[in-house]
Amino acid sequence: MKRSTDTAHPVHNRRAMVRNPQSEFLQGQTVQDFLDGQEPDTKKYRSLERKLVLANEPALLLDLIGVTGESNVVLSGAYDAEDDMPPLPDGLFEFFAEHINQVPCVSSFTVTQAVLTAPACAKLQATLTAPGCELTELGFVNCRFADAHVNFVADAPTIEEFTWSHEYDQMPQALEMDRVLPALAHWRKLESAILRSLGAPLNYAAITATLLANPRITSLDLHCNTAPGSLGAAGHPSPGNPVILFEMFRTNRTGLTQLNFQVATPGNLPFAAFCMQCVTHAMAENSTLQTLELPGVALCSDAFRHNFEDSLQRNRSLTALGPRGEFSRPMRLAIEANAKRHLWFSQDFIRGALGEFMRLKGAPKEVGTEVARYLYATPYEQTYCGAIVALLCKATQAGGVQVRSAGLREAILQLMRSNCQEDCLELLNSLRPRGMGLLPADKAVVVHFATTTGRLNFLPAGYAG
Repeated sequence: MKRSTDTAHPVHNRRAMVRNPQSEFLQGQTVQDFLDGQEPDTKKYRSLERKLVLANEPALLLDLIGVTGESNVVLSGAYDAEDDMPPLPDGLFEFFAEHINQVPCVSSFTVTQAVLTAPACAKLQATLTAPGCELTELGFVNCRFADAHVNFVADAPTIEEFTWSHEYDQMPQALEMDRVLPALAHWRKLESAILRSLGAPLNYAAITATLLANPRITSLDLHCNTAPGSLGAAGHPSPGNPVILFEMFRTNRTGLTQLNFQVATPGNLPFAAFCMQCVTHAMAENSTLQTLELPGVALCSDAFRHNFEDSLQRNRSLTALGPRGEFSRPMRLAIEANAKRHLWFSQDFIRGALGEFMRLKGAPKEVGTEVARYLYATPYEQTYCGAIVALLCKATQAGGVQVRSAGLREAILQLMRSNCQEDCLELLNSLRPRGMGLLPADKAVVVHFATTTGRLNFLPAGYAG
């Protein structure tokens, strides 16, 4: 995708840049037109990109990226994600590891079927820490380390999303992913991790350690189709036992707000059932996850689904649960109620606001707090909480307005931290017609946070002005 702010790219003598003129991948008309200096058709970018990868023409590929302003670069010789991926030609990844910053239009960089050598990783490290690096997404698909002494990137100050995916033909002695995860613990801007292991079990112990060490990670996608050989003994789970991960969720020790857990397949139903039991046990007490995707629940019995839904009866944090069609209508309504409540007020805000409201009406604040303890997503909430909050929102007393503004400020900050841009904009836009904008001091806090974290796009146009 080309950015509207990109500047004109200088025209090069492309034929002088060719390294392998006899390559079969350079003989097509589209490639020949590009070599002759014609402006490439952006609709044919992927086809040109693939041919230049297979021809091992890194300088030409860099020029193609620059002239098209492509923001999402994939070093792959495959036609699509379902196609077999040929190994990357020698030196191609190392070249881009060193020179990708020369095309600042690139924000997402994915490498497939590459051998990660020490020089290549060192060059990528230098690139990621160089001033002006624009990369925010980094991915590796079916890549392997050249030897046991190669160190992965230790610091990636601009990367917000990271993907590591590997499909094994046979069970490996060790996972390459295990050498990557410790580094992610120190990536300062990392918010999303997508981890796939097909043909080998995930190492939940290493994943959990990474999440605990880097609380900035708020979104996790796990994909696996292989059960571990052993779950370990009671009290001593093996690294491949997901109970390690979900115990962390149960005790609310992670910064995660979004989890996509795709580890259940028809080929490992007993392990799938065990995974769902881990989820059920954790979610009965978790209060941090807001989005949970469980494709594997489709493989579970109706009895299990009923038990799972029962475990969520007191959960007030989940605002999205999928696959949507796999859960009962009452469960979907409860989740929707959570979403509406989370969009407007946190439970702590309702308690504080109700306490302040009742104090203003002459009742002790403690009474308000006690009453608020019982205001959940039930018929009682519909009857009482809605009316109370409606009255509060009409409050003009200074104390009530101050509490309301402070609560909304915290709700907005939480939406920003959770990367819920759509909800954040919906909330802020809904405040204006109701005359419920933030007080100047609270607005200043929101604008400062958005500015310093690069989330000004979470605010309505002109809001920060």
